[in-house]
Amino acid sequence: MGEIRTLRQEELLESFSLSEFAFQYELTEEEKAERMGWTDPNQVWGYFVDGHLAAKLTILSLQTWVNGKSFAMGGIAGVATWPEYRRNGMVGQLLVKALQVMKEQGQSISFLAPFKFEFYRKYGWEAYIDYLKYEIPLDKLPKFQATEGSSILRIARDWEILNPVYSAYAEPYNGMLQRDASWWTNRFFKNKKGTVALYLNAQGEHRGYVFYQAKDKTATIHEMVFLDEEARRGLWKFIADHDSMITKVEVNAPVDDQLPFLVHDPRFKQEKITYFSARIVDVEAFLTQYVYEAREHAPSIFCTLAIHMRSGIMASIVLPLVKVG
Repeated sequence: MGEIRTLRQEELLESFSLSEFAFQYELTEEEKAERMGWTDPNQVWGYFVDGHLAAKLTILSLQTWVNGKSFAMGGIAGVATWPEYRRNGMVGQLLVKALQVMKEQGQSISFLAPFKFEFYRKYGWEAYIDYLKYEIPLDKLPKFQATEGSSILRIARDWEILNPVYSAYAEPYNGMLQRDASWWTNRFFKNKKGTVALYLNAQGEHRGYVFYQAKDKTATIHEMVFLDEEARRGLWKFIADHDSMITKVEVNAPVDDQLPFLVHDPRFKQEKITYFSARIVDVEAFLTQYVYEAREHAPSIFCTLAIHMRSGIMASIVLPLVKVG
């Protein structure tokens, strides 16, 4: 007889073992101890068979931006099943339970990174976020000039300095997360190596940053954030000034990124990647919170919902990751 419930503290190690097996990585004893410290067992739901953990998923309590407004979002993560229990509908039952829990918690929208889009489409999640992946050879990097009085400052991985800049950048984009100390420390910085450089304008204001690693002749940009064109150009000049030690730059960018129009030669590798899926958990609550933008001759919301009802995915209204306003 199967049982669905949250994990107990002493069951977290079994959950880690399942994740290691399913996602093919290995944690050291130190890493397991760290995860024990910041993992909330009440967020991990398991499907148990005869008292043994057979499948599980985690519901992360997050906040995301939609049309400039913050929404409570349930992030589905760590979905895994031991091979001997697969194809018995356990994950499906866990997802149904997760939707009930997220609705009760006031999370009107949910994100996940699908291993197969078709699998999660059955449960209402649909492709939501795309991004651009650039690979730029050294000779095609932007040729920008520094603004007089501006500066670049190398800093420690101090989330309190970076977060105000990130938040101002993220708010106009649909699908960006609001980050807290735990997210910066345990998820963003944790497994990435490199340097953080902060851009200051002539008035000394923090207007952008880049987190990157230069290794094996490649500058890998983990994240580049800029609040204006001056900061964008200043950060790209800083990266280009690594020309004695790199031959190319790899970076991800939003789908509305304008860099190809700003460089002297845009013939570098540009790939569009379909990334996250999203699902509306509570339609009434979502539509109540949603910020509408009036448009002449726009169809009514009832017509829009009817279209989704006919397509069978009423709860899967897709909002592209592009800047609003």
